[in-house]
Amino acid sequence: MFVWTISKSILNLLYSTSTTTTTTTTTTTTTTTTSTITTSSTTATTTTTLTTTILLLRLLRLLLLRLLLLLLLLPLLLLLLLLLLRLLLLLLRLLRLLLLLLLLLLLLLLLLLLLLQLLLLLLLLLLLLLLLLLLHHHHHHHHHSQ
Repeated sequence: MFVWTISKSILNLLYSTSTTTTTTTTTTTTTTTTSTITTSSTTATTTTTLTTTILLLRLLRLLLLRLLLLLLLLPLLLLLLLLLLRLLLLLLRLLRLLLLLLLLLLLLLLLLLLLLQLLLLLLLLLLLLLLLLLLHHHHHHHHHSQ
């Protein structure tokens, strides 16, 4: 409760100071503006026409400059586009090459796998043969001992 009252008082103080400052600034600005308006009212018409013409001329110059730039840039842009297209075509060719390479690699891998499988099969066959031989030999030996 105590904290609340303190904060409220601080806020009130802040609010009061801000309002006073704003009122003083507004009054000063209004006085200055009124004085300037009265002095410039006579010359206002001529200056406005001059300023508008100057602005128009500036705008026209800017437009002309922009047009010139565009004219200069258009061929450059076209060239860039052509280059990009060429690059794209090259990239496509490269991609095709890459795809071919990938296919080749895949084929090689398949071949390797097949070879491995063959090797494994051969090994298995050899093992089986060995086992058979051993069994046969053992059996034969056993038979002989009786």
